[in-house]
Amino acid sequence: MKFSSKLVALSTLLAVSSASHAGTSISAAIPAGQVIFSDNSAERFIDRNNNGTLDVGDSMRGIFGIDTIGSPQVAIGGNSLFNELTGIYQIVVTSKVFVGVISNIARYDYTFAADQDFATEFSVSAGAVGLFFEDSAN
Repeated sequence: MKFSSKLVALSTLLAVSSASHAGTSISAAIPAGQVIFSDNSAERFIDRNNNGTLDVGDSMRGIFGIDTIGSPQVAIGGNSLFNELTGIYQIVVTSKVFVGVISNIARYDYTFAADQDFATEFSVSAGAVGLFFEDSAN
């Protein structure tokens, strides 16, 4: 997988959505066909060896909030009680493989796993990579 924090966030959180941390479904509010989600997000990496690059042992942490879906935009609360879906995740890099240089930029494939520091900090079970929160008011 090419490194992309948004892709990491999305794939990680989608994996968690079917796990034990999943909340009440908002699927009734999601229209059929292609869907555009409007979100606000922030990601950062935790540089554990202080070298300024994402390496094995470093962590990725991100947060996001989705308050509208579809095109034209429809508030998530349209058919449900939930007006906002918020999440946080944290994963740790378990491997980093150099795949080449494109436009003078080194490219790597990364492998990630659950970060024990996340489980400890948020008092969740080992193996958890993210949490979802639903809010009935934006």
